[in-house]
Amino acid sequence: MEKSTKILIADDNPEIREVLGVLLKSEGYEVEEAVDGDDSVE
Repeated sequence: MEKSTKILIADDNPEIREVLGVLLKSEGYEVEEAVDGDDSVE
C-alpha cells in the first residue's frame, strides 16, 4: 500500500477548509486542518 501525503490546510474560513479538504481527500491526500497560523504551528 502506498503511503499518502499529508497536507495542512490553514484558513480561518471553515467553508474554504471544507472544500479544499474534500478535493484533496478525493485525490488521496491525508488532510489536517488549522483555523489560523497559531493553530497550524501546534
